[in-house]
Amino acid sequence: MAKIQDDFFELAEMRFGWLASHGFKSLQREAVDADSSLFYCSILWSNTQMFVQAILEFPRPYLDVQFGMLVRGVIPESDDIDHRYHLSQLVAISGDAKLARSSGTLRGLRRSQLDEALKKSSELLQQLASGLFAGDLSKLRDLKAYAHFVMEQSRQTYLGE
Repeated sequence: MAKIQDDFFELAEMRFGWLASHGFKSLQREAVDADSSLFYCSILWSNTQMFVQAILEFPRPYLDVQFGMLVRGVIPESDDIDHRYHLSQLVAISGDAKLARSSGTLRGLRRSQLDEALKKSSELLQQLASGLFAGDLSKLRDLKAYAHFVMEQSRQTYLGE
């Protein structure tokens, strides 16, 4: 698992290197173990206004790219749906539901598979959030509304309402 973790960090830094042109710096690398096996690893970038985080989840495997605005200069908590958004949500509000459903899915954990997923996610974020990185916050309203819609749908499903 250490090899996968090292590959993930190296490839994520490479694929999301473009964030530096928007003032982002790598802040944190984290690997969390559960029962002696890797549960997830995460890398976090931030500038003075925003953050981007790439999270490799095991054992699915799944790549979750999250982003949003800092809240009073602090990265929002992981369950803050008003300030922390998922790349799949951005893809969904951009009109590609099929891509949104498959966004983040990994074909495996080999280096080439990690690189493919990180490259795809990085390119999607760069393409779909370019306005956001340039200071146009208009998509945040749609992302917030979509996040609440999804939460409400889940609540109704799980509570049988």
